[in-house]
Amino acid sequence: MKAFINFLNLQIVWFAIILGVAHAVIWPAFAAVIGTLVWQLIPANRHPLDWRALGICIVLGLILDSVWAASGLVEYQMHWPYPMVAPFWVILLWVAFALTFNHSFKWMHAHPKIASLVGCVAWPMGYIAGERLGAVTLPQPWLTVGLMAISWLIIVQIMRVALNPDHIDNVESAEAITTES
Repeated sequence: MKAFINFLNLQIVWFAIILGVAHAVIWPAFAAVIGTLVWQLIPANRHPLDWRALGICIVLGLILDSVWAASGLVEYQMHWPYPMVAPFWVILLWVAFALTFNHSFKWMHAHPKIASLVGCVAWPMGYIAGERLGAVTLPQPWLTVGLMAISWLIIVQIMRVALNPDHIDNVESAEAITTES
């Protein structure tokens, strides 16, 4: 049930952000992301690698979506703070994604080929859907989607390696040392 709620939270955040940006009403997106963060990071729901996932995704999102913006392959609505940098709302999407990788998407750890396929197809489709709903413009859609597919194949594999469940013992040991200090 927790995995279902986690996946549902991602969908709620995605729609709140994309529709909010398309209609220049961003506060529902903040509410959805804050709700997701609170739900997912309470100790009963938190995975030991969730903080690592958040850090990795924020950095990856800032870099990748800034490349899309700077290259002109993606034109973001509400492009705050700067047109050539990933907008804040895109980073919120990355935050929501980060909190799924150890929960509703944890199956990706055991199925690298299927994870790659999902990454190549699903995430670029999110940008296409975002364009249809008015949050982004893809001036060169075929090129952009192709490059996104390759990028997401790599991102999913980076996430699989960085969030490998075998690292949990090291994270739990580090958390125990930190709380004892």
